[in-house]
Amino acid sequence: MAQTLVKKFVTVVFNQKDAVPSGDLREYTYLTDLDSQTGDFAVVENNGKYSVVEVKEIRGLTKLQRDKAHKWIVARVDVAAHEERLRKAAAAQEIRNKLQELREQQEELLIYKALAQGNPEIQQLLVELAANDDSVTLLASGEIAPKVEK
Repeated sequence: MAQTLVKKFVTVVFNQKDAVPSGDLREYTYLTDLDSQTGDFAVVENNGKYSVVEVKEIRGLTKLQRDKAHKWIVARVDVAAHEERLRKAAAAQEIRNKLQELREQQEELLIYKALAQGNPEIQQLLVELAANDDSVTLLASGEIAPKVEK
């Protein structure tokens, strides 16, 4: 069974960067079968190129506006999904940065531990480091380790 196309009319305004060649920011009427709301962003074909527009009005269009509509909205831009993708990417980068910081700390402490083997001066400096640096702790074994934040 073929799906019936529900045609709606929307008024849009072009982003200033994508404005029509004359540079005006007038509103234009397009046809759509997509669910859109005022304030949504959409893609339209304009002079052989694709442009992003903002939906300004969905109902209450005049007959003149409806009669002018002859082009279709190509797609609705899912800004919420993009913002969620950016939030996740930022959270992942923050985790990578923390892991990198902890790895570097651990590597530094392993080098110090190796150097301290049989060297009382380095051993004493490591004890002093643990007493003066909140990012490391002195273990019961006399070794230092990165302080784990809870």
